[in-house]
Amino acid sequence: MIQVQKALKSQLSIFLLLMFFGCSDYSEPTSYSSPNDEFILDVTTEFQYGNDPDPIWKHVSLRKTEDAYSKKGNVLIISMNNDPEISWASSDTVKINISGNVGQSFDLEEIK
Repeated sequence: MIQVQKALKSQLSIFLLLMFFGCSDYSEPTSYSSPNDEFILDVTTEFQYGNDPDPIWKHVSLRKTEDAYSKKGNVLIISMNNDPEISWASSDTVKINISGNVGQSFDLEEIK
């Protein structure tokens, strides 16, 4: 009986620690290639558990085609449920629409 109580107490402690500090899972990225296939813009969803008041985050990452994919956003990290709308205006200009009413546009020359 005492061993069962210790085991349950240990499991409860681990559960509470995970709830307090939280954990994250990432979705597979949705990738958008530039018209000349030189760049890729990846959108990844991060699901945070535990005590985070905003459990869903979108990471937007820009990389050259030959570079490795990264889960963490180097362009934009934002808390939102739906995916941002991505459109390439040209080979070096991409537009990111967030929730359909807020947009950010930038020239890739500034990021290289």
